[in-house]
Amino acid sequence: MKSARKSRKAKRAKGRKSNRTKRSGRGTLRQAIDKFVPESIFAGLPKHGHASWDFFTLVLMGFFWGWSNEPYLIDRYVAACRAIGHWLPGAFVASSYQGFVKALTTHRVMLVDLVAQQLRSMMLRIAGRYTTVEGFLAFAVDGTKVEAPWTAANEEKLGKSGRKPKGKKCQRKETDLRPQLTLTLLWHMGLQLPWAWKHGGLPDGERNQFRALLNLLPPLALIVADAGFTGYELWREIIEGQRNFLIRVGANVELLLELFPGSRIDRRDDIVYLWPKGKQTKGERPLKLRLIKLKRGKQTVYLVTSILGAKKLTEAQASILYSKRWGVECTFRAFKQTLQRRKMKSYTPEHAACELDWSLMSMWLLGLLAKQELIAADKDPAGFSTANAARLLRRELYGDTHGLDLDMALFASAVKDSYQRKSSKKARHDQRKKRE
Repeated sequence: MKSARKSRKAKRAKGRKSNRTKRSGRGTLRQAIDKFVPESIFAGLPKHGHASWDFFTLVLMGFFWGWSNEPYLIDRYVAACRAIGHWLPGAFVASSYQGFVKALTTHRVMLVDLVAQQLRSMMLRIAGRYTTVEGFLAFAVDGTKVEAPWTAANEEKLGKSGRKPKGKKCQRKETDLRPQLTLTLLWHMGLQLPWAWKHGGLPDGERNQFRALLNLLPPLALIVADAGFTGYELWREIIEGQRNFLIRVGANVELLLELFPGSRIDRRDDIVYLWPKGKQTKGERPLKLRLIKLKRGKQTVYLVTSILGAKKLTEAQASILYSKRWGVECTFRAFKQTLQRRKMKSYTPEHAACELDWSLMSMWLLGLLAKQELIAADKDPAGFSTANAARLLRRELYGDTHGLDLDMALFASAVKDSYQRKSSKKARHDQRKKRE
């Protein structure tokens, strides 16, 4: 009886081993990373004469560090060291976490810009029919805040934000405010992946950060945004850069139906002008725009676009594009909740910025690798599941081969659940609800 059990166990083990070695022809994770982030792009970068780091090794360590789900930064570094020792035997690796993060922070801007440029070109190469949405090369933009440890350095550089104490009976005499990183993200609506981002302290507004990202958008791109991205200067800069926008407006934006009382110049019901009084007195020209009204149940949503032709951008297309903008919020949720990056753990603002950059870069590369396989399998990349892809990758990274031989075709299974939810996801006890 025991021998029969042993033989069955041996057969199962042999079957698992044969399945592991059987390849689908899509290549391994190492081959995919060599394709998306080739070592050759770092050849011409300037390097300090005494530096022992190789840039490709440092970037690969940054990806492994960002993919790790260990609770402490030093443990993520140890896990990355184990993986890099298997991927690049004999490569120089700093003997301490402090040495690693110092090198990564020193070269952060140069390496992040170079790798981001490479990933953007790969996105356009693999996107295919998902390059455009409703015939437009569309990008959503939105901002969020990421927490940082309450240290003196973070407090001084990143600013403070929170709710001030109110009422005479409040026991707190000082304002309980915590430092945070502000993050503004450009999001490709076709592949539903990051395109570029900008972050800083709380004094940096999301509109200012967005203006710094405009040059990274291709010409004729369509920007879809919510009501936070309004303003004469911003819209004029978008139009002068040969790009278009579709942005929701509220009561804080004053639009003119006609430039002068009784004027009949180009009078259409949907043509409006943005011309603040301060710009009128300076002799600056008004911005000619188009107003689109969408019915959403009992509410009316007002959208303003720089595309004046009603046939070029119909109301139906505008409704679809604005609805798809919500995907950027899902990306923030995946980053903060699924990948557990709601709060950075670095004690200085420079290291917190480096941690945020490589956390975003790791999420971006993971999504790009998985969506390449989904498109190859003729699946909609909108069905991509960040949780399933991260679970698959992390399981292999902590395995014997540290993900070196991971079959890329397995990422085609990283999709959302297809069942219909029968109950609400709302918590039974919502502690955030105010109860007087």
